[in-house]
Amino acid sequence: TLLGQIVDRYGYDWMENGRGNSATVAPYEGARGEGQGASTADTPLATRNPQFDLADLLRAVHEIDGLWRIRFLTSHPNYMTDRILETVRDLPKVCPHIEVPVQAGNDEVLAQMKRGYTNEEYRALVQRIRRIIPNVAINTDIIVGFCGETAEQFEDTYQILADLKLDKTHLARYSPRAGTVSERRMLDDVPETEKVRRHKALEQLQEEVCAEINAKLLGVTVEVLVEEEHKGKWRGRTPQNKLVFVESELNLRGRLVEAQITWTGPWSMQARFVRDVSPSGEHIQAPKETYSDVIPLIGR
Repeated sequence: TLLGQIVDRYGYDWMENGRGNSATVAPYEGARGEGQGASTADTPLATRNPQFDLADLLRAVHEIDGLWRIRFLTSHPNYMTDRILETVRDLPKVCPHIEVPVQAGNDEVLAQMKRGYTNEEYRALVQRIRRIIPNVAINTDIIVGFCGETAEQFEDTYQILADLKLDKTHLARYSPRAGTVSERRMLDDVPETEKVRRHKALEQLQEEVCAEINAKLLGVTVEVLVEEEHKGKWRGRTPQNKLVFVESELNLRGRLVEAQITWTGPWSMQARFVRDVSPSGEHIQAPKETYSDVIPLIGR
């Protein structure tokens, strides 16, 4: 996993520090997509290409022998270029799983947070990601109760999640963090009881959305990278980072397997082992009767 606070901005700091060359490109080739001109005032680097960016880094890591899966997080909407998305799509080891926080769904709150994009621009980004990467899972972050957030502004956040139906939302209630602009200059004026109410409302919404998304995988065979044994089942994750518990008496630890989904819930799924598809080592074989008819494979 390539981990960074704004990982899709990788390489731009080289330009700022004079360590790399860059070429100016048209705004639609930058972060906001075709027809969405990036504001050079708010995101001065979003319309320039670094000499070596995250897409190049992913390609370099992809060449390392022994790696089965590659992920990166967390990204900022303003730097999620088509080039990065196309690289995710084209490299088999890179998982179709994008973490791109929205933080809020109201333009005034987003401006207060200095996020540099609007509700509509984030919606357009999600559509662009889904258009470029088949079977992608998109995760996001939300902060409720930010300084001055009204009930009406919160409704915009609720609505964007209801409309976009993202695969996972990491929720947090706002609290002042020492040294931040909001802590120094803004008033934490949303009552804690209201923060809790808004948090619960989004939790309930996301549970319904996740249940709906996962239910579509019932009966489908997915690829699972098994991590460990957990309460008599094998715990692992799909390329989309969905949690799956695989039933098998075989030792599947550390193996890449195909498993047929037999039960779905909002936060996890259960499956039965079909076959071992690990790129290296001797494959583990299931008893013949556990094989099913050919079922579409989700993931890579």
